Amino acid sequence: MRLRFRPRAVFDQAAVFLYVLLLSGAVLPPLLASGGAGTVDLDDGLPGLQAAMAALLVVVGLLFCSRFWRRPVVPLLKAAWLPLSLAALAAASSLWSVNQGLSTRRSLALAGAVLVAAYLVGALGYKRSITLVTVLLALVALLSVLVAVAVPDLGVHQVGAHVGRWKGVYLHKNLLGREMALAGGLFAVAAIHARRLSGRVLWALMTVLAVALIAQAQSATGLVAVAGAVGTAVVVRLVRGRPELAAAFVALVLVGVTVAGALVSVAPDRLFAVVGRDASVTGRTTLWSLVLGEIAERSVLGHGYRAFWGSDGGEAVSQTLAWRVSHAHNSWLDVGLDLGVVGLLIVATLVFLPLKRWLAAGPSASRYHETGVVVTVAALLVSMSDSVLLGPNNLFLLLLFLQCMAGARAYLPAAAPLLRPTVSVRDVSSQGRMADP
Repeated sequence: MRLRFRPRAVFDQAAVFLYVLLLSGAVLPPLLASGGAGTVDLDDGLPGLQAAMAALLVVVGLLFCSRFWRRPVVPLLKAAWLPLSLAALAAASSLWSVNQGLSTRRSLALAGAVLVAAYLVGALGYKRSITLVTVLLALVALLSVLVAVAVPDLGVHQVGAHVGRWKGVYLHKNLLGREMALAGGLFAVAAIHARRLSGRVLWALMTVLAVALIAQAQSATGLVAVAGAVGTAVVVRLVRGRPELAAAFVALVLVGVTVAGALVSVAPDRLFAVVGRDASVTGRTTLWSLVLGEIAERSVLGHGYRAFWGSDGGEAVSQTLAWRVSHAHNSWLDVGLDLGVVGLLIVATLVFLPLKRWLAAGPSASRYHETGVVVTVAALLVSMSDSVLLGPNNLFLLLLFLQCMAGARAYLPAAAPLLRPTVSVRDVSSQGRMADP
């Protein structure tokens, strides 16, 4: 028996890996910006990044068609009803959008993220997909340390209000903070489920590294989120097989989110004081009050997917606050602003679905269920001050899509391995001679 190298499998997984890397916002955006591409513009973005992602999406689309054109795809589409509903609503919002061109372009990017998630589940399976994202974030974490130490002009803020704070291979320290918060939770799950001691030690060290990077970035949201994500990874492991404790934990999460939301709305000064920030300095409370007024004007279907901040209304808010605003600094407000109550219902179902599935699994809960709960908690905590639940380009939404579609895996063909064992005629004949009496 010998192993036959499968270049098609390598190409498939390399294309998906590169797209997920670009989706994370690491490496390429800061290189393009530092190379003369300028800062990221709300309407135009970075042309080089958009071109690379569009090219990879075409490749993934062709790979998807080649894999499923003779194989059952209906179970996958049924499992993807929530992501497809969100993508369909985003596309339809172009009809009433305050910036139709922007909504159309970004809804196509969102549809691309759904396509990539579907291909990952269909081609690699949920477990391998999560492993791919976890390894990618580990490489990004190590590379961020290297860049910040060896090339501080790229890895550390040199001007503005954040001088000296690490940003690693991202454009901004807050991006490093939120991605490492997600990474910390995934690393903790990997450490808990590692079969060997060496694996547990490795992923435990990576968890510590993720926390250290957030501390160097001085991201308050990141610190809160990573504490919640890592704590959740430990708790869901401890309550396995104890449904009453699991239900109590979910209730605690829901109460915590409700209380945090109430504090943000009613007493933001106290909430910001807990994480060492001054709400009056950040200007977020004024921003949120303005956004709530805009949401009330189009409460059912919103202003169009990712369109408001590129419209005259968004420009008026920026002028009122005297600083450029690109999002509401709260995912739920952004969802309501863009897609209204209908969008809020879809996104809320997408976010809380992993909690429901974990509770329903009971004692049979697996790593799939536990990872979903960790992603949900990280997303909920980051969503309080950042826009990560609408996408189109972030890992939080991709992981929620994967979690939603993972149920279809049992009905899909197995992934092609990178190396496939082959048996020659000589091997068969020799085995036959050995079997003869």
